[in-house]
Amino acid sequence: MALSTEERIIRLKRGIASSETTDALRAIMQADLDELLNPPIVQARPVAATPRLADKKPAKPKEKPKAAPKVEPPPPSGPTPEEKERLKAEYAARRAKKKEKENQ
Repeated sequence: MALSTEERIIRLKRGIASSETTDALRAIMQADLDELLNPPIVQARPVAATPRLADKKPAKPKEKPKAAPKVEPPPPSGPTPEEKERLKAEYAARRAKKKEKENQ
């Protein structure tokens, strides 16, 4: 269970003020308390300088995309209009034959 900074400061102050604490332990507690009350200054990292325009390499000219070769679309799959008409005629003949059988 971690103690918050405020709880640690309170406990250290009570320990330092206690008559049962030895001098050596009191010195250690005082050092910890000083560290909590006055944390060390953290140095900020310097900001990196941005590159100047002169430092950049010249951009290469973009190549024009090559035209894709034209590909003829494949012939449509499935029956041609003439085949469709022939199939419809065959189907109509079979249906007529079937109806004729049912009526007999």
